[in-house]
Amino acid sequence: MDPKHRHELKTNELADWITHLPDFLRRNWAQLVGLALIITGVLGVPIVKRTRQNAAQTRQAETTQLMQRVAQEKIMAVRNQGSGIWEAQSQLLMVAGSLEAAANKAKNPYSAALALIKCAEAFRADLHYQPGPVERSTVQAQINRASRTYELAIEKAQGNNLLTGMAKMGLGLCAEELGNFDRAKEIYEDIATNADFAGTIFPAQAQLRLEVMDDSREKFVFVAAPEPEAPAVDVEIPGVSGNETIDKLIGPVMPQSPGDETAGAETTPQESGTGESASEAESSTPAGQTAQGESETD
Repeated sequence: MDPKHRHELKTNELADWITHLPDFLRRNWAQLVGLALIITGVLGVPIVKRTRQNAAQTRQAETTQLMQRVAQEKIMAVRNQGSGIWEAQSQLLMVAGSLEAAANKAKNPYSAALALIKCAEAFRADLHYQPGPVERSTVQAQINRASRTYELAIEKAQGNNLLTGMAKMGLGLCAEELGNFDRAKEIYEDIATNADFAGTIFPAQAQLRLEVMDDSREKFVFVAAPEPEAPAVDVEIPGVSGNETIDKLIGPVMPQSPGDETAGAETTPQESGTGESASEAESSTPAGQTAQGESETD
């Protein structure tokens, strides 16, 4: 083996590559960075996209659950009142706040509009299902808040006639609840005559509200409930028992000897009647006849 070949065998190729690595990086750093970005994009973009989709689906599911809770809380309020539970059990205001926050986070404007419509419905329902009277200032503040929410929903629902009709019907109901019937009439007439809402249920609903609006203007006075009748009370007289009352009605019972009890028990009604007839006959006999009979006997 020649000396040159022995020198090549002794050379460590790995050590040689490590020695020249800094020079290689300085010459090719741009290509290496580009390659790393490509690999990261190929592997990372699907992961990021899937994560965003999962987050959007989670938000949508939470919003749907909140919308369902509005109806559930209404049912719960009716059930509590029917069972005599008058404490404030409603969570409608809390649900309304959560729906408002969900609408602000929604990426889709139509999803945000639907959440806002349900939010305004929860504001109104909280007043409807109160167990007692509500102050006028509270009603006005809460209905005004619902009206602003409906108006914001109309802005986000541009191009969707179904959501726009729902929000406008809500505005009309808010006007009625505040006693502004002229404003409510304008809203309902606009819905009933607007060709954009043709084929939806909103023109029929608006026409129905217009027909019953005169009844809504009237004020009804409820008559106070009648006083409940006092229940009957059994009066007991102290010192008077049931036996004493019976004695007063039929008189005292004469004591009988053991033999008389047996005889009395065996006496039939016919025999009793015969004895009474005989005693009556004896009492009706004249005194003279009795004396004559005695003298003849002597």
